[in-house]
Amino acid sequence: MNMDVQTVLITHSFQRYRRVGLNALLLLILLFSAACSDAVPKLPTLADDAVILAFGDSLTYGTGVNQAQSYPAILQQLTGK
Repeated sequence: MNMDVQTVLITHSFQRYRRVGLNALLLLILLFSAACSDAVPKLPTLADDAVILAFGDSLTYGTGVNQAQSYPAILQQLTGK
């Protein structure tokens, strides 16, 4: 009888972890699909005298990428400023 109780407990635990694992996998798939989208973000129209400041470090500067691929350059393309 002890063996049957242990089998039921192990089976129940496995099913619970499997359900959590499947939910985590689904979440990862959704996040990756959203991150890999080609959709261009919609930004609100800025006033003509608006100033955009890109404050940061080497990642903001774009170390290792072409000037056209840097964060400030992409931001400038998206906003037209």
